[in-house]
Amino acid sequence: MALDEKTKRFRTHVVKEIYETEKDYTKKIRFFTHILEKARQKAMQDAAAKVETSFTDERIKTLFCNIEEIAAMHEDLIEVLDKTCASSLSYDTPIAGCYLVIRDRFGAYKMYGENNEQSQKVLYEFEEQPTVKAFFVAALLLGGHGDEDLSSYVFKPIQRICKYPLLFRELLKYTPQGHPDHENTKQALTMMREYCSVINEAKRRVEKLEKIADLQNTIEGSGMFYLFDNLLVYCKKSLINKSLSFRGRIPVENLDFESIEDGTSDFHTNGITVTNSWKVHNIAKNKWFVLYAKTAEDKQQWMEALRKLKEKRKRLAAGIANDTHIVVMEKGRKIHDRLLVSKELLRDHKVMLRTYSLSFTGEELVQWLVANKEVADKDEGIIFGQALVESGVIHHVQDKHQFKIGDLVYRFRFDDRTFRAKYETADLVSRGLMLYARLHGQFNSLIRQEQNKCNISARKLLDWLLEEKDIESREEGVQLGQDLFATNVIRHVSDAQDFKDGKIHYRFTADDGHDGGDKKTQSRPEFSRVQLLVSSTFTIPYSQGGYGIELAGFDPIKIKSINAETQLLGAAAGQIIVAINRRYIMDSPLAEAQFLIDAQLKAKAPVHITVLKNNSLYVNLTPTETGMGFQLRGSAPVVVSEVDKDSVTAQAGIVPGCCILKVGDEDVQHSTHELVVASIKKCLAESKQKQGVAKVPLKVGFGRLEQFTAYRYDSTDEIPIEVFEWTLESPYTFLVPALLMKLYKEEAEQLHTDIQKAKVKDPKFNEYLSELKTLASNYKRTHCQLQLLTSAPPTCTPSC
Repeated sequence: MALDEKTKRFRTHVVKEIYETEKDYTKKIRFFTHILEKARQKAMQDAAAKVETSFTDERIKTLFCNIEEIAAMHEDLIEVLDKTCASSLSYDTPIAGCYLVIRDRFGAYKMYGENNEQSQKVLYEFEEQPTVKAFFVAALLLGGHGDEDLSSYVFKPIQRICKYPLLFRELLKYTPQGHPDHENTKQALTMMREYCSVINEAKRRVEKLEKIADLQNTIEGSGMFYLFDNLLVYCKKSLINKSLSFRGRIPVENLDFESIEDGTSDFHTNGITVTNSWKVHNIAKNKWFVLYAKTAEDKQQWMEALRKLKEKRKRLAAGIANDTHIVVMEKGRKIHDRLLVSKELLRDHKVMLRTYSLSFTGEELVQWLVANKEVADKDEGIIFGQALVESGVIHHVQDKHQFKIGDLVYRFRFDDRTFRAKYETADLVSRGLMLYARLHGQFNSLIRQEQNKCNISARKLLDWLLEEKDIESREEGVQLGQDLFATNVIRHVSDAQDFKDGKIHYRFTADDGHDGGDKKTQSRPEFSRVQLLVSSTFTIPYSQGGYGIELAGFDPIKIKSINAETQLLGAAAGQIIVAINRRYIMDSPLAEAQFLIDAQLKAKAPVHITVLKNNSLYVNLTPTETGMGFQLRGSAPVVVSEVDKDSVTAQAGIVPGCCILKVGDEDVQHSTHELVVASIKKCLAESKQKQGVAKVPLKVGFGRLEQFTAYRYDSTDEIPIEVFEWTLESPYTFLVPALLMKLYKEEAEQLHTDIQKAKVKDPKFNEYLSELKTLASNYKRTHCQLQLLTSAPPTCTPSC
C-alpha cells in the first residue's frame, strides 16, 4: 500500500473519531445539564418545605459550576461540524477549522478546571448523605444511565479537554503540509495545549496520556508491556535497534490474568517451559499474551498491581449497582405502600385460569407513574419498571418475562411474601465474617485444627457467643447458626446436618480452601483474607483550630505534616494512613479522607487515625540545649515514660510506652535502668569525640500494636463486600507465662548453685552443670521477651 493511501486512511479514521466522540460527549453533557435542572427543582422544593439540608443553590452551583456554558458551546460546535462534515467524513474534511470558529469560548473550561477541587469536595459530601445520594442515583437511572455514577459526569469535561491535544496531535501526524487543513490543525493543537496548561488537573492527565502516545514513537528499553492507571499498553520489540513500537492497549475492565507455575508449559506458551511468567487475556478481542519477568519478585509486583487495578474497577461498578438497587428498592416500597392506601391500580387479574390478587399490568403501572409524576415520561417509566424487576421488587406472576409495556401481569413481591432485601443477606454474611475474624484472632482459639481442618462444636460456639454477649439466649444463637448455615457461611464438617446445639462440629467455609470439587462448595460465597497489617490508632481531640494534621498523596495517603500536640500522640510525618474513624481508606482518594476529618471537625468530635506501624524503630537522636526530651523508667526492658513536646524525641516518633531495645550496637532489652542510662551517655561522649557532634542511635520497640485484617467476599450479585477487624491483645496475656519462666529460671539457677557447692569432679556432672547454666540463660531470655510484651500498660499507648 502506498504511503499516501495509508495516510489518507489514517486521517479519515482520526476525523471520524473526533466527530463521533464530539457528538457522544455533547449528548452526555446535555444530560448532565438535565440533572442540574432537576437538582435546582429539588433545592427549591426543600427550601419551600423548609427542610434543613445542605442541598442548596450555592452547593449545586459549586458542584456543576459553568456546565451550562460548556454545554451551549458544544451544541454550537456540533452545528458547525454538521454543516462542514456531516455530508462526508473523509481525508479532505477540514475538521480542525470548525474548532477555531469558536476558539474563544473554550475559555469556559478554565473556570471549570479551577473549580474542580471544590466540586469534588461537595460531591463527596453529597455522597455521604443518603437522601441526596438517592436523588442523583434515581436521576441517572431514569435517564438510562444507571450503570454510571455522578462523579464520572463531573469529571467528563476535564477528560474531554485532556483528550483534545491527543486527538489533534494524531490528526496533525496524518495531515501533510499541502493539505488545506494543515495550518488549522497546528493552530487547534496549540490552542488546546494552552487551555490545558492553565488547568492543573488537566495538565497532569495530559502529560500522563501523552506518555502513552509517545510509545508510538521509538522507546528505548527492554520491556514490552507498560501498566498505567487504567490501561495495559503493549509494544513490539525491534530486532535491529532494540527499540519498541506501540502495538495496542487493553483497558483494565477488558483484561484478565492468571499465573503460570514455574517449570511448566501450556498451549499459550507454545509448549515452551517458562519461569516467572503469567498470562494476560484481552477479553474483548479474545487474545492471549504470555508475560515474563526477570525475577519472582518482579512477577509478584506485576500480579499485585494488576489485582489492585481490577479490584478498583470492580468495586466502582459494584458500588454503582448497589446504590441503584437500594434507591430502587426504597422507591418501590414507597410506591407499593401508597397504592395500598389509595387502593389504586392493584386489583385481581386472571392469567391461565388462575386469579392473582393485588396485581397490575405493565401498561397500567407506566400510566400511573407518569400521571403521579414519579417519572417524567413513558420511556422513563419503562426503564424504572425494568429496574423494579431487576431489584426484586416486582415480578411477572409466572416469572416468565422481564418488564414490558402491555397486558402482561405483575405483582409486588411484598404481597406474595417472596421479597428478600439484598442487604439482609449482606448483613448476615458480614456478621459471620466478623465472628470468623474474631475466632481466628484469639490467642487461644476455640477452633480446633485437626488434619489441616478447622472445626468448632455448636455447643462451644454458642457458649462463646453468650460469654461475648453477641446473643442473649441459646435459642437466639441457634437461629443465628441456622441463618449462617443457610447463607453458606458455616457448614457441617460432612455436610450431613443442619445447625443444631450440641457436640456436632461445624466449620467456616472460608477454611475450606475452595478446591472447587464439590458442587455445594461452589455455591458458597468465596470470602478470604485480602489484607493483614500491623497498625496503631491514636485519637486527636477536637480543637477549634483543627486537628493539627495535614494529609497528602494517593494510594497510599500519608501524613504530610503535624503540630507538636498531635506529635505526642504517636503521629509522624510520612506515616501511611490505614483508616480514619475505623473506615478503611488505603484505596480511597485524598478528598475522601479529608472529608472524613472535616466531618468530625464540623461535629466537634475527636478523630481516630489508624496508621501503619512497625514493631520497632531505629532513630538517631541529637540532644539540644534542653536535652533529648524524654524520661525513662523500669528495668529489663527500660520504658519511655514521658516525652516533651517539640523535642527531638517526639519528632523521631517515640511516644510514651516505647521500650529501649538497643543503644548503638548494644542489646539492652535485658539491662537495668542504670546500665541503659550509662550506655546512652557513653554513646553521646564517643560520638562527640569522634565526629564532633553528640548523638545516640537507639532501637525502640512499640507495645500493644493492633493487627488490622481485611476480609472480602463476593455476594450473590457479584458485589464485593469487605469486613474489617482490629485485634488488640490484652497487655496481661503473657503475664502468667512470664512469671512461670521467671520461676523456672530461679529453680535452674538454684540447682546450678547447689551442684557447684557439692564440688563433684565427675565429668558427667560438669556437662550437666553446663546444661543447667544454658537452661537458666534461656529461661531468663524468654522471661525478658515475654515481659517486654506486658511492659507497656494500656494507658501508655494512645488508642481509640
